[in-house]
Amino acid sequence: MPYNIVPNAILDSNFQVLPESMQTQNHLTFIDPTGNFRRMAEIEADVIKSALEYYEWHISEVARRLGIGRSTLYRKMDELHITIPRERHQVA
Repeated sequence: MPYNIVPNAILDSNFQVLPESMQTQNHLTFIDPTGNFRRMAEIEADVIKSALEYYEWHISEVARRLGIGRSTLYRKMDELHITIPRERHQVA
């Protein structure tokens, strides 16, 4: 049983809580509103969605940055019900 839980805390790569001034909406939260850890599928979906938005839906770049193949990214997007926005399908 954890003794020191900080709900919705943002951790750095060393698992230290970031100061509130450094916490933005772009960071992921691992703890749900009830104080429990979120499911891996939810966190994975958030990571993929964030990367897709950050890299403007360039699948090859997102896959490279996440360290997975394009086909794996497409499969995960399908499994997690992440769809490419309609405006990305349109030709300029």
